[in-house]
Amino acid sequence: MAKLGATFGLVFIAFLVLYSGSMNTNAQLCCNNHPELGECEAGVDDANDGKCWLHCIAGCEKGGFCKHLSDKNVCHCYC
Repeated sequence: MAKLGATFGLVFIAFLVLYSGSMNTNAQLCCNNHPELGECEAGVDDANDGKCWLHCIAGCEKGGFCKHLSDKNVCHCYC
């Protein structure tokens, strides 16, 4: 019985480690600008089939939009 508990404990810890890695990936995606996608066009790239939306919706529940910065437009994922 002790071996079963130890095995379950190890599996549970492994799950938590993998899950936390997934959360970190989403944290880097959501609430951030993504200039690595290049410039975007407002009204086009933030539509449901646009590059900003498609990039962000893969890991952020609310998707993303084309955000105007002082010198260019970049994709930004909602929080």
